Amino acid sequence: MGNQRNDHEWAPPRTTGGGVVRTHPVRDAASAPTGLKATVKHANGIHFTWTDHAADEEAQLLEIRPAGSPAFRPAAVLGHGVDSFGLITLPDEKKASYRIRAIAYGEQSNAVRLKTGVRPTSSATPR
Repeated sequence: MGNQRNDHEWAPPRTTGGGVVRTHPVRDAASAPTGLKATVKHANGIHFTWTDHAADEEAQLLEIRPAGSPAFRPAAVLGHGVDSFGLITLPDEKKASYRIRAIAYGEQSNAVRLKTGVRPTSSATPR
C-alpha cells in the first residue's frame, strides 16, 4: 500500500481505452460491465477498473454495500465510457461489496409523486 500523503492521480474517473470491446444497448443484459477489479491504494483509497460493454449509457453507477448493510447505495455517478475510478472510503466502508452498472436516465417528466414527513394524527389541536 502506498503512502496516504502521495498525490491521488490514480483517482480521477477516466476512460482507459483498454482495447476493442463489443458493445450493446444499455437496455440489453449483455451491456453490463464485467471484470470489476479493486486495487487498494492506501488505507482509505481503492482504485476500480472494469470493462464497459454499453454502447449508449448516460453514466456508470458505482454502488457500495458496507458489511452488515442490507442494500447497495450509490458511491459515485461517473460519466459515459468511464472504466477507471478511485474512491476514498469512509470509516464504515472498509469492509464492503461494490458493483458497477451502466445506466440510462429515461425520459424527463413533470409528474412528481412524493410524500414527505409524518401523517398528521387526529389528536392535533387546530390553532
